[in-house]
Amino acid sequence: MPPPSSPAKRKRSSATSSPSKQTKSPSSNVDKSPSPGQIRSPSNMSEMSSQYPKSDVFSVTTKLEVKRLSGDFCWACKTESPQIAHVVGKEDKQVSLWSKEGLLPFSLTSAANGIPLCATCHLEFDRAHDPGFVFFPSDLQYFIDFELRDRERRALAVGEGDIIPREVPSSTSYRDHQLEQGIISDRENSGLFQPVFLKSPGTGPR
Repeated sequence: MPPPSSPAKRKRSSATSSPSKQTKSPSSNVDKSPSPGQIRSPSNMSEMSSQYPKSDVFSVTTKLEVKRLSGDFCWACKTESPQIAHVVGKEDKQVSLWSKEGLLPFSLTSAANGIPLCATCHLEFDRAHDPGFVFFPSDLQYFIDFELRDRERRALAVGEGDIIPREVPSSTSYRDHQLEQGIISDRENSGLFQPVFLKSPGTGPR
């Protein structure tokens, strides 16, 4: 699937400006050449892969679906033969709270919660207190505006004596928003996300 046109040539929303380095989400096809600013994994990646446990929560079918959508390489550094990591970890102590508040409208064991990462990026992503790699939606303003509108909607409902559940944006609504803004083409199956590397492999914080 051809990547979207260069960010500099895209039509953007007046509410936000997209970062100069953007990557499609874990659930979209990307080419294997690292984007500017991304780090490459060390040459001994195959040896390192055997040192870290692979997730045994995703089913084989789900892992294949994640790879079908994202490709059989690390979403962050493009190393081949990745592990399938959880975007939201099943052991995260906040999961029960997020679920109660309706912030996780998907199963933690579904492809929607999967991202292909090499052993190094997987390890750095899972360091909750000192992550070496994270990623964010490129258009954060969309999510801010969505939350503000939903907050107003719920406040109006309370004023009328009603309590309605919170709504959160989905991957589909984010894609549709960027499609309407001309940021991505209709051939893409997700919106854009920004990878951020806080460390290089084997080093401390930058």
